[in-house]
Amino acid sequence: MSKYPVVSIVGKPNTGKSSLFNAIVGRGKSIVFDEAGTTIDINREIVNVGNVKVLLQDTGGYVLRDDDADLLKGKIAKRVRDLLLKAVEESDLILFTVTYNEVDIVDLELAKILRKYEDKVKLVVTKVDTIKQRLEVVDEVYRLGFKKIYFVSSKTKYGLEELLGAIEMFIVSAGNVVSEDASEDLSIAIVGRVNVGKSSFFNALLRSDRVIVDDKPGTTRDSVDDFLEYKGKRIRIVDTAGFRKSIFKAGRIESFGIERAWKSIERCDVAVVVIDGKEGFTKQDKKVMGIVLENYKPYVLCVNKWDLVVGEDKINDEKEMKKYQKAFADFVSRTFELSNYTPIVLVSAKLGYNVDKVLDIAIELNKKSKKRISTGLFNRTLRKEIPEMFDGELSTKLRIYYSTQVEASPPTFVTFVNKLGNVPNGFGNFLTRKITEIFDFKGVPIKVNFIEKERKGKP
Repeated sequence: MSKYPVVSIVGKPNTGKSSLFNAIVGRGKSIVFDEAGTTIDINREIVNVGNVKVLLQDTGGYVLRDDDADLLKGKIAKRVRDLLLKAVEESDLILFTVTYNEVDIVDLELAKILRKYEDKVKLVVTKVDTIKQRLEVVDEVYRLGFKKIYFVSSKTKYGLEELLGAIEMFIVSAGNVVSEDASEDLSIAIVGRVNVGKSSFFNALLRSDRVIVDDKPGTTRDSVDDFLEYKGKRIRIVDTAGFRKSIFKAGRIESFGIERAWKSIERCDVAVVVIDGKEGFTKQDKKVMGIVLENYKPYVLCVNKWDLVVGEDKINDEKEMKKYQKAFADFVSRTFELSNYTPIVLVSAKLGYNVDKVLDIAIELNKKSKKRISTGLFNRTLRKEIPEMFDGELSTKLRIYYSTQVEASPPTFVTFVNKLGNVPNGFGNFLTRKITEIFDFKGVPIKVNFIEKERKGKP
């Protein structure tokens, strides 16, 4: 359960739930399309509403039948309903959304369900973008049976201030105000190609069926955030849409979700790259790792479905698992030259095996990424550990004045030299490797740059 008051936005598909969520959050966090079934998982964000903090939830659209939307079929439709109804039960406040110009059997059915929670339900009439639309609200809206009605336009922000004020007043009156800082200590993005078990791993971390898991590729269509308290740290976990071999094979919404996944990598502190242990390390996995490295993000290689590789009866054999892990690490090192220091964890999301180990490594990588080394210590250590840089054959042409760390996250180092043209080919990679080993940045991509520095007295 969240330590913050939970405010859930519910309604049938296409009532503007995600638009309202984005308007309250203050940025486009949920995908918005005029297509039923765009949102199927629950998206969460801790936000300030006036002087109170709440956990805001954007839920999937409620449907009556399994064929109400192309994606919402069979067990997926049932899971969307189950997640929504669970969110309703756990909520401190429910924002029930309907459009100004239509109330149908789905709205009536959901209203019937929500009446038993009437004291914590506020009816929000959406898409009221003009005064004319405000006057055209259908009579059925008033017959839904809820005392207070709010008319809102997420597009123009009409009525939004009144709604936010009502939310704040409700939370304060209920005595649910939490004054603690809501900032997270660490943000982790779970990334990978389609159908490697990212959502299963996400659920395993949270010990809850937070997102829908299905064998159909593309089930996760948007980046879904949640929060986890682990060993005294507040961690944001982001489940992302899977990368395909070709984005052209993805649908319109899924393509947008893949773009969001890319953005999630850019914003995260640590990436968890999930691969399918049964299928091994594929070209597409390498591409995903390449995207992470292009953004200089620390990452853990999470080899999922390992229970299917060795069998559930052998997965707890620690000695055997160490052998498998070493063999897999050697294989990855041979096939992908940038992965020499990559932390690799064999995982079974299904059994919960080693999921916490991934968190432990992510916390350690984040700590390394934020590490700063004083200029004095850095240069003394380099001279001691790599004397050939300063006194060997290299120094006859290339004079290294000093090096310094200029940034963290990612750790960035600048070396001042007499002439850039005298820096040998491959020397940057050599120095990067040495800094990584000497100062224990293993698993953390670092940047090493050279700057030409004029000699004193030179005109």
